Amino acid sequence: MEEIILWESDCKTIRACEIALHEALKKLGLKAIVTINSEPPLIARNQLWGRLPVLEIQGLHLSLRPGCAFTVEELTRLFKEIFADQPIYRRTGIINAYEDPSFRKAFEALVATTGRRHILYQSCSIVNALLPHRCTAL
Repeated sequence: MEEIILWESDCKTIRACEIALHEALKKLGLKAIVTINSEPPLIARNQLWGRLPVLEIQGLHLSLRPGCAFTVEELTRLFKEIFADQPIYRRTGIINAYEDPSFRKAFEALVATTGRRHILYQSCSIVNALLPHRCTAL
Protein backbone atom coordinates (compact mmCIF):
# COMPACT_ATOMS: atom_id res chain seq x y z
CA MET A 1 0.00 0.00 0.00
CA GLU A 2 1.30 3.42 -0.95
CA GLU A 3 2.03 6.16 1.54
CA ILE A 4 1.21 9.78 0.81
CA ILE A 5 2.50 12.60 3.02
CA LEU A 6 0.78 15.97 2.86
CA TRP A 7 3.08 18.82 3.87
CA GLU A 8 1.22 22.02 4.82
CA SER A 9 1.14 24.46 7.74
CA ASP A 10 -2.28 26.14 7.33
CA CYS A 11 -5.15 24.20 8.95
CA LYS A 12 -7.79 25.33 6.41
CA THR A 13 -5.61 24.28 3.48
CA ILE A 14 -4.82 20.98 5.22
CA ARG A 15 -8.53 20.19 5.58
CA ALA A 16 -9.32 21.10 1.96
CA CYS A 17 -6.38 19.04 0.67
CA GLU A 18 -7.25 16.10 2.91
CA ILE A 19 -10.83 16.00 1.60
CA ALA A 20 -9.60 16.23 -2.01
CA LEU A 21 -7.02 13.47 -1.37
CA HIS A 22 -9.57 11.03 0.00
CA GLU A 23 -12.10 11.83 -2.73
CA ALA A 24 -9.51 11.32 -5.49
CA LEU A 25 -8.36 8.01 -3.99
CA LYS A 26 -11.96 6.87 -3.62
CA LYS A 27 -12.79 7.94 -7.18
CA LEU A 28 -9.93 5.86 -8.57
CA GLY A 29 -10.44 2.93 -6.21
CA LEU A 30 -6.94 3.26 -4.76
CA LYS A 31 -5.78 2.58 -1.22
CA ALA A 32 -3.09 4.64 0.49
CA ILE A 33 -1.98 5.68 3.93
CA VAL A 34 -2.27 9.47 4.19
CA THR A 35 -0.11 11.27 6.74
CA ILE A 36 -0.18 15.00 7.39
CA ASN A 37 3.00 16.79 8.42
CA SER A 38 2.62 20.40 9.53
CA GLU A 39 5.67 20.85 11.74
CA PRO A 40 7.52 24.05 10.74
CA PRO A 41 11.00 22.71 11.61
CA LEU A 42 10.52 19.67 9.37
CA ILE A 43 9.03 21.76 6.58
CA ALA A 44 12.07 24.06 6.76
CA ARG A 45 14.52 21.14 6.96
CA ASN A 46 13.02 19.68 3.77
CA GLN A 47 13.12 23.13 2.10
CA LEU A 48 9.39 23.12 1.35
CA TRP A 49 8.48 26.67 2.45
CA GLY A 50 7.12 28.60 -0.52
CA ARG A 51 5.99 25.38 -2.23
CA LEU A 52 3.21 24.37 0.19
CA PRO A 53 1.03 22.41 -0.06
CA VAL A 54 3.31 19.57 -1.11
CA LEU A 55 2.57 15.88 -1.57
CA GLU A 56 5.34 13.39 -0.91
CA ILE A 57 4.72 10.26 -2.95
CA GLN A 58 7.34 7.55 -3.55
CA GLY A 59 10.08 9.89 -2.28
CA LEU A 60 9.13 12.73 -4.63
CA HIS A 61 7.92 16.12 -3.41
CA LEU A 62 5.11 17.31 -5.68
CA SER A 63 3.67 20.83 -5.60
CA LEU A 64 0.86 21.61 -8.03
CA ARG A 65 -0.09 25.21 -7.21
CA PRO A 66 1.82 26.78 -4.30
CA GLY A 67 -0.49 28.56 -1.87
CA CYS A 68 -3.66 26.87 -3.17
CA ALA A 69 -5.35 23.70 -1.93
CA PHE A 70 -5.40 20.70 -4.24
CA THR A 71 -8.60 19.89 -6.11
CA VAL A 72 -10.06 16.44 -6.69
CA GLU A 73 -9.55 16.81 -10.45
CA GLU A 74 -5.87 17.72 -10.09
CA LEU A 75 -5.19 14.84 -7.74
CA THR A 76 -7.14 12.37 -9.89
CA ARG A 77 -4.99 13.24 -12.91
CA LEU A 78 -1.81 13.04 -10.81
CA PHE A 79 -2.72 9.70 -9.22
CA LYS A 80 -3.63 8.18 -12.61
CA GLU A 81 -0.07 8.90 -13.76
CA ILE A 82 1.77 7.94 -10.59
CA PHE A 83 -0.27 4.87 -9.62
CA ALA A 84 -0.88 3.50 -13.14
CA ASP A 85 0.39 0.04 -12.12
CA GLN A 86 -1.46 -0.14 -8.76
CA PRO A 87 -4.42 -2.51 -8.28
CA ILE A 88 -7.83 -0.87 -8.19
CA TYR A 89 -10.13 -1.71 -5.29
CA ARG A 90 -13.78 -1.19 -6.19
CA ARG A 91 -15.98 -0.62 -3.17
CA THR A 92 -19.46 -2.02 -3.38
CA GLY A 93 -22.20 -0.73 -1.15
CA ILE A 94 -21.93 1.67 1.73
CA ILE A 95 -18.67 1.62 3.66
CA ASN A 96 -19.47 4.27 6.26
CA ALA A 97 -22.63 3.47 8.24
CA TYR A 98 -23.36 7.17 8.72
CA GLU A 99 -23.85 7.50 4.93
CA ASP A 100 -26.65 4.89 5.01
CA PRO A 101 -30.02 6.76 5.13
CA SER A 102 -31.74 4.20 7.37
CA PHE A 103 -28.87 4.11 9.86
CA ARG A 104 -28.58 7.89 9.90
CA LYS A 105 -32.33 8.26 10.51
CA ALA A 106 -32.20 5.80 13.43
CA PHE A 107 -29.08 7.47 14.81
CA GLU A 108 -30.61 10.96 14.64
CA ALA A 109 -33.76 9.60 16.32
CA LEU A 110 -31.60 8.25 19.14
CA VAL A 111 -29.94 11.65 19.52
CA ALA A 112 -33.36 13.36 19.59
CA THR A 113 -34.89 10.96 22.13
CA THR A 114 -31.96 10.91 24.55
CA GLY A 115 -31.09 14.59 24.27
CA ARG A 116 -27.42 13.63 24.36
CA ARG A 117 -24.83 15.38 22.25
CA HIS A 118 -22.14 12.70 22.48
CA ILE A 119 -23.08 9.19 21.42
CA LEU A 120 -20.67 6.32 20.87
CA TYR A 121 -21.60 3.54 18.49
CA GLN A 122 -19.69 0.51 17.38
CA SER A 123 -20.28 -2.16 14.81
CA CYS A 124 -17.92 -5.00 14.03
CA SER A 125 -20.08 -7.13 11.78
CA ILE A 126 -23.35 -7.16 9.90
CA VAL A 127 -24.98 -8.78 12.93
CA ASN A 128 -24.08 -5.84 15.17
CA ALA A 129 -25.21 -3.35 12.54
CA LEU A 130 -28.66 -4.98 12.42
CA LEU A 131 -29.18 -4.92 16.17
CA PRO A 132 -30.08 -1.35 17.16
CA HIS A 133 -29.97 -2.14 20.89
CA ARG A 134 -26.17 -2.22 20.58
CA CYS A 135 -26.12 1.56 20.17
CA THR A 136 -25.31 3.15 23.52
CA ALA A 137 -26.08 6.72 24.54
CA LEU A 138 -23.67 8.33 26.99
